[in-house]
Order: sequence, then structure tokens, then C-alpha cells
Amino acid sequence: LILDESGGELATNNADEVRPIASLTKLMTAVVLLDSGLDFSQTATYTPKKHYAYKNYMNIKQGEVFRVADLWFGMITGSLNVETRMLVDAVGIPEKTFVDKMNIKASVLGLEHTKFFNVTGLSADLVKGQKHENVSTAREIAMLFQETLKYPEIGGALSLPAYRFEEVVDKDKKKEHYFHNTNKLMQEALPYRVVASKTGYTEEAGACFVMLTASRAGNHLIVSLGDPNYVQRFSEPKRLAEWALMRKWVAAAGR
Repeated sequence: LILDESGGELATNNADEVRPIASLTKLMTAVVLLDSGLDFSQTATYTPKKHYAYKNYMNIKQGEVFRVADLWFGMITGSLNVETRMLVDAVGIPEKTFVDKMNIKASVLGLEHTKFFNVTGLSADLVKGQKHENVSTAREIAMLFQETLKYPEIGGALSLPAYRFEEVVDKDKKKEHYFHNTNKLMQEALPYRVVASKTGYTEEAGACFVMLTASRAGNHLIVSLGDPNYVQRFSEPKRLAEWALMRKWVAAAGR
């Protein structure tokens, strides 16, 4: 699905097909965290029994303490799973209840085909007791993404190309952490600016991608779900963004 700055559809293909959405789930997790009063001045302590999720990419250890504000960027900018569960725990809501709130929010936003079973977007076979995948459609992901951009805290994290921070309490002499935005297009020289984006990938979902771009030709919102080619997963969103941009240039030249 490609939308222009007025919300007009420039191109669609199976935009209403229900598909797994992997870590695009974290867009709704972020919304419900803010709606639930997440306190960015808090700290949170990692407890594997409560917070472990595949994979512990930062290799954090039991008893290490983090600023909630740093975990926030870990969840959104870095799409990290352990950090997501720590944030949900930080608002004091049982995870199952939190997922219920995500589904209620989806209903309020009119996302009829969007359904959540966990807070991270991990596959059912990686989450104990879960039988189903988190699902949505390209059209509804566009709606959800537009909703998230109403929250400055989410938009800011979605726009960062990278993030660096230090643990409050370190247990393994690896206090500093650094990660890039999961959208590798942010590291390239492009004829447009990536205003905000979120990615996701599982074997079931394939590569999932939502991105807002800006240029002199205007803004474009691009959603791509289900790309099976993990290695080339940024090629299709890049092609779609360039197509939208070229379309505007051609139209402007025609006038």
C-alpha cells in the first residue's frame, strides 16, 4: 500500500489480506504503554523469569538495571523483545491483560482485522502457550502507523537512525549498548528523507515494513508485508519509495 500526503492511494496490492505482522506489533504496544501512563523517569530491573524473550540481543544479565527511557528506544528503534516485555512490566499490568488492552485499542481505532496475542510480535512457536500469530493488513497497518505518529514519543523513536546508552547497574562489565534502527535504508544516501519507520520479520510473517518518507515532491506512506526474501528485505520498500517519488516528479513535469 502506498499513500500520498493527503491519504490518497497511489498503489495497492492485496492491501486487505490478513497476514502475520511480526514486530510491527510493537507499534500498538507503544501506543498502549503511553495510554497506560508509562513513566520515563523510572528504572527497570531485568529478571529472566519474567522478561526473557527470543532473542536477548543485548545479552543483558539478571539484576541489571535500565532507564525506562532507554528501554523505550530499545523497543522501537532497535525492535528488541526483552526490552519490550520489561516496559510492559514497568506499567504494572499483567502481560495477558496488556494484550487485551491492545486488542481493545485496535477495535477503537477501527482495525477490524488486527489481532494481537503477544506484545512483541514473535511467532507462536517462540512464545509459551501461544497458538496464533499477531495479524493485520497493509491498510490497517497504515492506519495504526498514522495513529502512532500522533504520539511525539513514538514518532521520535521511529525517526532515530541509531541509539546509544549505558546501564544504570551493570553486572558483566558491558555497561554501554549501541544499536542501529532496524531500517537499514536510514544508513543510505537517498533522494528522500525517512521520517519514521518500523520493520519486522519472522519466518511466518516474512519481512514487514512501514515507512513515512518526505521530499520536495511530498510525503509518502509505504507498507509492505510478507516479503519472503530476508536478505533483500529492504529492496522492495526502497523500490516502492522510488516509484512513488518518480510518479510525483513525472506528474509535476507534465504540468
